Amino acid sequence: MGDRDTPSHGLFVSDLPSDITEKELERLFAGCHGFESCRVRKDKNEHDVGFVDFLDTESATIAKERFKGHVFRGHPIGAEATATRTTTASSPI
Repeated sequence: MGDRDTPSHGLFVSDLPSDITEKELERLFAGCHGFESCRVRKDKNEHDVGFVDFLDTESATIAKERFKGHVFRGHPIGAEATATRTTTASSPI
């Protein structure tokens, strides 16, 4: 995972509801400028986490600030920059 202050095109989204779908994550972030794609995966503890890709670093940074601590379905979610674009990540983290 990336350093919290390192500019990135992607976000790692944590503390999601256990039954979140990719469609829900997409609806959450699709209104953000520069949104490209998202995925939901399981972390090593079998918790749902999200990866959201943006067109550019500025868009990802704005989305990170907008959604960090945002309450979604009763869960305050975390949003941090990823080290690299996440579109090639296909395996669990």
